[in-house]
Amino acid sequence: MAVQAPPLRVAPRPKYRALAIAAIQRAIAYRGTTLLSLLSGLVWVAMLYYLWRTVYADRLRLGGFDWRQMRTYILVSYAVSTLISFSSAARILNAVRTGDIAMDLLRPVHYLLFQLAQTFGSALIEGLLGGTVALLLGFLLLGIAPPASVLAALLFLISVGLGFLIKFLITFLVALLCFWTKNGLGLIWAQTAVTSLFSGALIPLQLLPSWLQTAALAAPFQGIVYTPVMVYLGAIEGAALWWALGPQIFWVIALWGLARLIWMPALRALDLQGG
Repeated sequence: MAVQAPPLRVAPRPKYRALAIAAIQRAIAYRGTTLLSLLSGLVWVAMLYYLWRTVYADRLRLGGFDWRQMRTYILVSYAVSTLISFSSAARILNAVRTGDIAMDLLRPVHYLLFQLAQTFGSALIEGLLGGTVALLLGFLLLGIAPPASVLAALLFLISVGLGFLIKFLITFLVALLCFWTKNGLGLIWAQTAVTSLFSGALIPLQLLPSWLQTAALAAPFQGIVYTPVMVYLGAIEGAALWWALGPQIFWVIALWGLARLIWMPALRALDLQGG
């Protein structure tokens, strides 16, 4: 009996879902790149782990964290920060440099949502893979702490989603600055360094000098890593759990509005050099 071929898809997928699925398929197709990124990330988090273990060799607490809390912070902050990588900004920069952005602008999609869909698709593979592996190793080998409560776990997931949007929007805004220059690699490196420091991805914000800590808490970066991890650890409790999400929501709305505001000036400044 002949095997019947599966029916062809008649109704197209919603366009942004299709873009996200294409990004997922691209990440799966280039398995070597994805696995190399995962390996380099795990090497980085291992270096941080052993660095902080050395720091805690002669002390019980630092900045209000004991050693178990600190190693939990290291693993959870890494898992959160992997959701958006350098490639999300580099993709726009490369499109501007080569002139391929002309084809992107011809698509019948909103450019901001177009980039968000692609970034979300990539994050589902690259971010969740790296974060899941890191957390599993942390639970199985390093004894990191679970979420402080069921409510903390739920709000942690919501906070991670808001942090994802904040990091995406900051990355998108920096990428838009590349429209004014022929080489925005320095801008992306600067953005990566500032985000890593002020988001709490490198060290908890409590360990910064008081004046720098105040600046970091007032900026949007702390909503990317620091707020979700503090919710996870139970450092934010009770009604403060709900209020902790307020600044994240504010920054998502503000950064989204700013991206919409400077989009047309950036587009007018774009000078295609590819061909």
